[in-house]
Amino acid sequence: MYGFQNVLVMFTGLFSTIFYRLLYDATLRSFPGAFLLLSASLMLLSGVAYFALATQKTHIEKFTKEMHQRGKDGTDAAALVQRETTA
Repeated sequence: MYGFQNVLVMFTGLFSTIFYRLLYDATLRSFPGAFLLLSASLMLLSGVAYFALATQKTHIEKFTKEMHQRGKDGTDAAALVQRETTA
């Protein structure tokens, strides 16, 4: 999940200049601060996603460790997934 977030950050940086320029040119007369509003919205979204991942980190690590251990023991991993999703 952290790798996916880094990919999103990379693509945002790659394409943001083009989108910001288009947005700024389109709203220059009516609302020149629109690109700042877009930046703030993206930062808020990123912050919420990071907070969600950071607060669930211990649960993710515990779940991964249990899945790995049950895979070694030959226990049914599907049962563990169902138990975790219903809890």
